[in-house]
Amino acid sequence: MLDNIQAFLDVHKTGTFSAAAKLHNVAVSSVSRQVDALEQSLGVALFQRSSRRLLLTDAGEQFLPRAQLIVSEMVDAKAALLDAQA
Repeated sequence: MLDNIQAFLDVHKTGTFSAAAKLHNVAVSSVSRQVDALEQSLGVALFQRSSRRLLLTDAGEQFLPRAQLIVSEMVDAKAALLDAQA
């Protein structure tokens, strides 16, 4: 699920699914599937998609800061574990 949250954050940050895919050198369909899976598990749409725009829904706006915190906490936790092993 963490990968799906990161995909959501990358799409938000870059503004497009294709730009988010380029960040990690993966197919656009892969990023799209990750965001779709996250939306499915949350039971809400996070993005309002159209051919011209990609906007966060109200649910996406609410989820964004929490998603950022989740990823930040995981990065910190991983760094702490690596420090403890060194």
